[in-house]
Amino acid sequence: MNMKKKNIIITLATTMLMLQGCEKFLDVKPKGRDLATNFEHYKGLLNNGSGIEFSYERVSESGYRYSTLVDPVWQFFCDELIADEILTGNQRISQRNAFRWLDNIFEPDDACLEYGAFYKQLYTYNVICNGVMNVTDATHEEKLEVLSEARVGRAYAFMMLAQFWGKPYNEATAHSDLCVPLTLEASTSISSYTRATVKEIYDFFIKELEEAAPLVPEYTQHRRRIYRASAYAILGRAYMFVYNYEKARNAFAIAENLIENNSSITIELYDYHTVMPVWQADFTWPRGLALPDGISNTQIILQRDIMVPIAGLLSPRVYIKPEYIALYTEGDLRKEFFTTRNGIYSNYRMEYKLYHNEGVDYPAFLLMYAECLARTGNTTKARELVSKLRQHRFNPGFGEIPSNVVSQDDLTRFIVEERLREYMSTGHRWFDIRRLWNDPLFQDLKANYTHFDGTDTYTLTEDRLVMKFPQTVMNFNPGWDND
Repeated sequence: MNMKKKNIIITLATTMLMLQGCEKFLDVKPKGRDLATNFEHYKGLLNNGSGIEFSYERVSESGYRYSTLVDPVWQFFCDELIADEILTGNQRISQRNAFRWLDNIFEPDDACLEYGAFYKQLYTYNVICNGVMNVTDATHEEKLEVLSEARVGRAYAFMMLAQFWGKPYNEATAHSDLCVPLTLEASTSISSYTRATVKEIYDFFIKELEEAAPLVPEYTQHRRRIYRASAYAILGRAYMFVYNYEKARNAFAIAENLIENNSSITIELYDYHTVMPVWQADFTWPRGLALPDGISNTQIILQRDIMVPIAGLLSPRVYIKPEYIALYTEGDLRKEFFTTRNGIYSNYRMEYKLYHNEGVDYPAFLLMYAECLARTGNTTKARELVSKLRQHRFNPGFGEIPSNVVSQDDLTRFIVEERLREYMSTGHRWFDIRRLWNDPLFQDLKANYTHFDGTDTYTLTEDRLVMKFPQTVMNFNPGWDND
């Protein structure tokens, strides 16, 4: 294919994706579904990182692209964080509002990554889903693989959107709780949408994953591309969000077999005892003491990098609460990702880990699988998976599961805590806070869902498990209920 033509196609598609609120598309023609005309066009959209990554740029009506990417704010929701007057001053207004769990987070003109980035992805995936099976220059099997990969990507985007804009799944109320629009067309002409219910969104993305996961390619040559192991891992996570831990366990088991026996890329844990001194010696800004880039990071099953704005070498915006840093026991090398800034401050802050993968990580996969195993009675294998991770995170002789973790409930709680240690200060905790809000086993954690900003203490309430839409979205949907 002519590279110039391909670049034009991708540029046009990308331009239309950078939306003010993603409810009104820019007036760019031709329509997105007309941009791709042959199989290589559609396949190329899956290789175009700007269409599927966790980023979102502001674009004016005239086409001017703002230079600054929009940061996520959900990472400021997590319970391990604390601030003071200095750090509060470093926070942007939306970050400060998120840290305080205020009703209205965004300024009137703010774009929102938690909305825009995912609808940007949905546009790309819908272009593929709407058109790839109509091309005539590929076999049915080739087209079906691309379609299935796009369906999994689309399902994943809806799954993530539901974690910000809909209530946690509750079978009794999901049919009436509102979520986001279920957009399945790549159209530039629709000016407003109707919000689907939580049940409609969850039913859709679970069904999409169930149908498409077996049909995506078994092998991949790049960590950005969805393949069968990552698809089943996403399906397992989807089942966890509806508390079907048995189905989640089964999906994770399929993914485990694919990872161990059929993966065409290396997937393995880093041994922090070995690599941490190397990373510290190679410390550079801006990535700092971070895991290797996604292409070469052996812990990444599916790469979707996202910035961690609560970190920072020059202007930290939060610290980690002392009681949460204390969760790192003797020999735990994950504590090395944090610093006391030469003792000037008493609380720890994330110094180095400036990027986080919000796709599918091998450590997250192991811990999700272990939780489902523990909840469904297979505590032996659950312990094996947790031990496998801890052996790669501690100095030799310090990584054993504590002796007071005895019962099935003890192990389940320990696994959730292990996930916090593994992903401290990345925003990963938010998804557990929502999922476990009404879980009888975790009600005591709510006492810790507080933030101190140097002056006042704020407490997370159930209504703030759902974000309010920014004004840039409401401007095009004035009829939406935004309470």
